[in-house]
Amino acid sequence: MTPSSTASEDRIVRVRAIRACISCRSRKIRCDQVRPSCGSCTRGNIHCEFPSQARRPPRPRQPDAVLVQRLARLESVIEQLSSGRGQSEETEDTLSPGRKSSGSGTESVVGNGDVRSPSALDDLEAGVGRLLVSDGKSRYIGPNFWASLSEEAADLNSLLHETQEDEPEPPSPSFGGPPSFFARTYATDLSIFHLPVALSQHLYDTYVQAVDPLVRVIHKPTCARQLAAFHALGCQSASKDFEALLFAIYFAAITSMLPARVVELFGCDKKAMLARYHVAVEQALSNARFLQSEELMPLQALVLFNACLRGGEDTRTAWTLVGLAVRIAQSLGLHRDGSHFPITAFETEIRRRLWYEICILDFRTAEDHGCNPSIPSISYDTKLPLNINDDDLTETGVPVSRKGHTEMTFCLLRFEVLGCYGFLFRGDGGVSLAEREKRIEETRLMMFEKYLREVDHTDPLQKVTYTVWKLMMGKALLSLYHPLRHFKDGEFLSKDLKERLFIAALETLEYGAAFAVNSRSHGYAQWNWFFQKHGHPHSLALVLLELNERPIHDSNGLYERAWRAVDGYFNRDLWSMGKPVLSEKICLWKPLGRLRDKALKRRA
Repeated sequence: MTPSSTASEDRIVRVRAIRACISCRSRKIRCDQVRPSCGSCTRGNIHCEFPSQARRPPRPRQPDAVLVQRLARLESVIEQLSSGRGQSEETEDTLSPGRKSSGSGTESVVGNGDVRSPSALDDLEAGVGRLLVSDGKSRYIGPNFWASLSEEAADLNSLLHETQEDEPEPPSPSFGGPPSFFARTYATDLSIFHLPVALSQHLYDTYVQAVDPLVRVIHKPTCARQLAAFHALGCQSASKDFEALLFAIYFAAITSMLPARVVELFGCDKKAMLARYHVAVEQALSNARFLQSEELMPLQALVLFNACLRGGEDTRTAWTLVGLAVRIAQSLGLHRDGSHFPITAFETEIRRRLWYEICILDFRTAEDHGCNPSIPSISYDTKLPLNINDDDLTETGVPVSRKGHTEMTFCLLRFEVLGCYGFLFRGDGGVSLAEREKRIEETRLMMFEKYLREVDHTDPLQKVTYTVWKLMMGKALLSLYHPLRHFKDGEFLSKDLKERLFIAALETLEYGAAFAVNSRSHGYAQWNWFFQKHGHPHSLALVLLELNERPIHDSNGLYERAWRAVDGYFNRDLWSMGKPVLSEKICLWKPLGRLRDKALKRRA
């Protein structure tokens, strides 16, 4: 050590002697330093005390050494990044805390059962990012700068162990007034919303029959075990996450019920019960702190709640909540397939189901609101869920996809068509309309061979699935050639193509009306709630355009047939709430209402 550095350290630890007493220093007056009592303190009859002359201890040097060491490592990583080289093996364990190594330490098992070497995983993580997993929590870190600097810059592994239990609980407000996801209010006791065991089980069974086949966000065997434990131990035993999911299940089950059945069970009308559990779900999600949660369960509750909420007059709320769900899902890494990360096949499958339900909601709510979906197909690489039953999926096994109809088939058809839409309307000017129509046909044939060739039309769910498949493929064709999308007033469409599209649109309206209006007579009553939430605006617009141009007295009767379908959409009670399908508050229906008025004047 040089003399200059020694002198520098001496200057750092040397402390100037303090001569004034404490009283004079605090009053900022001159002290004569007479001991044991200075003159000012004696005159003021004040106890005089002088500070200790102990020297300040030397400043510890260890943190500076650690800082220099970390800075050197940081510079090394930045140099590697700039030169395009991979990361050192030193950071491998910290950057992938959930990685499961084999006995030899040279291989890792990923979510789909594949085995990859550490170098292959590093290459993969460089492209898709990293998923930090611990005790059921997950945090996704993108593939760019921060993922590479996780150990040195942020200690990202510690993010998974941030405990919200350490935070002081806000005072519990009186439970009343409208709830809000974003108002920082928490109610620690939601027992007023819990139900007797028999009624709770009945609502869950209703959910399994009426909602789960169409909206797959839970694993039924796992949820049934959790519900049984909840019934056995009481509502005080439930976690806040499970409480939110349970209230969302109640809300979904009540949504699916006929109004008379709700009155029979609860003694009040369906609208009041939906409002009650609307409040319960929002407050339970707030209690679960779903905006900060790294668990899947609060997101499952939010997605299920929104799937049953959409379709009413307030399209903006559902649309906005989907955007919230998208951001939460991305923070959990659901937009990256679980096979990239060291998680089980069970969790991978649940994450896939949840992500695609969010994508479906994004598409449908955007359509309701007259906007484009917010999730571009190129922004995620999550694979489709497997075509399996819930009993095929265990927490330890690796399931194999089935051929034919399963509990997942209905939702998988919707997910497949969603992928087709992503290709049709991705804005690639290099793909012609003919090529896009070819893609629709290829998708139709693929789905038929994969899921529907052996469909049993005597089974209600399979028959519904088959009919919905026909509806979706017809809608894809209509959306591609829709006059309002590609042509001005359809003037460049050939006569044959216009007739073909008109018939396809008319059949779409008739199928939709059959589901939403006559479902009880066809044995589909438990799913009527779902089809009431799905209008067909593209088909309705095309039919109305044709009614404004087509001869009133045609030989094939299509004109009057079209008016019967249109009248059904404008007059029937779509949401079982006394509201017509084309409510004035739903922005997408306003121009359709004007088209109908124009056609009515022409008909008169």
